[in-house]
Amino acid sequence: MEPSDLLFDTPAPPFVATARQIANRNRALVRQSFPVHLARHEALLDGLYTFECAHVWTFRLSRQHPTPIQQLLFSASHKNLIALLGILENVQAGLLGPVRPLFRQVLEAQLLAKFAAVRNDVDLAGRWSRQERLSVPQVVLSNMYAPQAQVLRTMWQSSHLFVHSSTGSQQVSLSAEENIDRIAHDLTVMGMLLHTQVHLVTQHTFSRSERHLAATYDQGTDISALRREMRAHLRIDLREHGPDVRAFIRTFRSSWRGKDGTPFAERRRRPQSQAPET
Repeated sequence: MEPSDLLFDTPAPPFVATARQIANRNRALVRQSFPVHLARHEALLDGLYTFECAHVWTFRLSRQHPTPIQQLLFSASHKNLIALLGILENVQAGLLGPVRPLFRQVLEAQLLAKFAAVRNDVDLAGRWSRQERLSVPQVVLSNMYAPQAQVLRTMWQSSHLFVHSSTGSQQVSLSAEENIDRIAHDLTVMGMLLHTQVHLVTQHTFSRSERHLAATYDQGTDISALRREMRAHLRIDLREHGPDVRAFIRTFRSSWRGKDGTPFAERRRRPQSQAPET
């Protein structure tokens, strides 16, 4: 009979082999318990990768020398895709403790990348490229319209709960049965991050000219149909979130504003001498 958890038996069985047996058992249970969530998350990850593949070929024409902002955006798109896959695979294996810091890393990359993009913030992207320390509250939230910043700040603060060593971080049990509520929670959080990731990739990672090239010169992907498919998955997923998460998703996807309430996109269209101080 396969073990369901680490029971500290004597004599001790091999730890790694036992943990792997538990992980295999967990995968079967989680896939049986959350088939719809898993299928939707997998479809969205497939869709994100397909969307990226349909556009990256344009870099040969448009990005011989990518700017720091372009580097930041594509890093957040590609690395987050791998991180989200890691979350999905490890949650199914029941390895929740090692996964939760990834939630914050994904969210941090999304916030920094969108902020640099909408503000055309070369300085921020340059600091990121030089691996300087960047504080999301200081760099992003303190420079945004207060109502938007507060919604984003609430979610950012909640991402800290399981990052630092504390009684609530890591995990004790490997059993999926014992952790079924935490697994449901983590799949829900992943769904939220997929909303914001799809927005980042489809609206900001690729320039307007790159999106035009990809749409004009068919490389075998119906991009419009792909967008519709991802939006359909996200509409269904949105129904399963509470009001706080829905508010966060709406705010992340909205037109971000400076402290005076002026949209950053509008500021970029003004002559520098007319831009209000913040």
